[in-house]
Amino acid sequence: MTEEIDIMTIVKHWLKANGYDGLCDDDVECGCQLADLMPCDDPSLVHCVAGYREERHGHWIIVPGKTPSEKTC
Repeated sequence: MTEEIDIMTIVKHWLKANGYDGLCDDDVECGCQLADLMPCDDPSLVHCVAGYREERHGHWIIVPGKTPSEKTC
Protein backbone atom coordinates (compact mmCIF):
# COMPACT_ATOMS: atom_id res chain seq x y z
CA MET A 1 0.00 0.00 0.00
CA THR A 2 1.42 3.40 -0.95
CA GLU A 3 1.21 6.41 1.33
CA GLU A 4 -0.92 9.27 0.00
CA ILE A 5 0.65 12.71 0.35
CA ASP A 6 -1.20 15.89 -0.60
CA ILE A 7 0.31 18.64 -2.76
CA MET A 8 0.63 21.07 0.17
CA THR A 9 2.80 18.61 2.10
CA ILE A 10 4.98 17.97 -0.96
CA VAL A 11 5.45 21.70 -1.60
CA LYS A 12 6.13 22.48 2.08
CA HIS A 13 8.79 19.76 2.33
CA TRP A 14 10.45 20.84 -0.92
CA LEU A 15 10.54 24.51 0.07
CA LYS A 16 12.03 23.71 3.49
CA ALA A 17 14.58 21.25 2.08
CA ASN A 18 15.74 23.81 -0.50
CA GLY A 19 16.07 26.79 1.86
CA TYR A 20 12.95 28.79 1.06
CA ASP A 21 10.64 30.55 3.55
CA GLY A 22 7.38 30.32 1.59
CA LEU A 23 5.58 31.19 -1.63
CA CYS A 24 4.77 34.48 -3.34
CA ASP A 25 2.97 35.93 -6.33
CA ASP A 26 4.29 39.43 -7.06
CA ASP A 27 1.53 40.14 -9.58
CA VAL A 28 -1.12 40.21 -6.85
CA GLU A 29 1.18 41.06 -3.91
CA CYS A 30 0.48 37.77 -2.20
CA GLY A 31 2.83 35.75 -0.02
CA CYS A 32 2.68 33.02 2.60
CA GLN A 33 5.21 31.50 4.98
CA LEU A 34 5.82 27.80 5.58
CA ALA A 35 4.00 27.97 8.93
CA ASP A 36 0.81 29.10 7.18
CA LEU A 37 1.33 27.82 3.65
CA MET A 38 -1.46 28.28 1.12
CA PRO A 39 -4.04 29.86 3.46
CA CYS A 40 -6.10 30.70 0.37
CA ASP A 41 -6.76 26.97 -0.14
CA ASP A 42 -6.60 27.70 -3.86
CA PRO A 43 -2.96 28.34 -4.70
CA SER A 44 -2.10 29.23 -8.24
CA LEU A 45 0.59 26.71 -8.98
CA VAL A 46 1.24 28.61 -12.19
CA HIS A 47 1.95 31.98 -10.55
CA CYS A 48 3.23 31.16 -7.03
CA VAL A 49 7.01 30.92 -6.80
CA ALA A 50 9.43 29.97 -4.04
CA GLY A 51 10.65 32.90 -2.00
CA TYR A 52 12.20 34.18 1.20
CA ARG A 53 10.96 36.38 4.02
CA GLU A 54 12.14 39.99 3.99
CA GLU A 55 11.34 42.80 6.42
CA ARG A 56 10.14 46.05 4.83
CA HIS A 57 8.86 49.06 6.73
CA GLY A 58 8.12 47.00 9.84
CA HIS A 59 6.21 44.28 7.97
CA TRP A 60 7.31 41.02 6.42
CA ILE A 61 6.78 39.99 2.83
CA ILE A 62 7.83 36.97 0.82
CA VAL A 63 9.91 37.90 -2.22
CA PRO A 64 10.97 35.59 -5.07
CA GLY A 65 14.21 33.65 -4.78
CA LYS A 66 16.49 32.63 -1.94
CA THR A 67 17.84 34.82 0.83
CA PRO A 68 20.67 36.77 -0.82
CA SER A 69 23.28 35.31 1.57
CA GLU A 70 22.22 31.78 0.59
CA LYS A 71 22.52 32.23 -3.17
CA THR A 72 25.43 30.50 -4.80
CA CYS A 73 27.81 32.25 -7.20
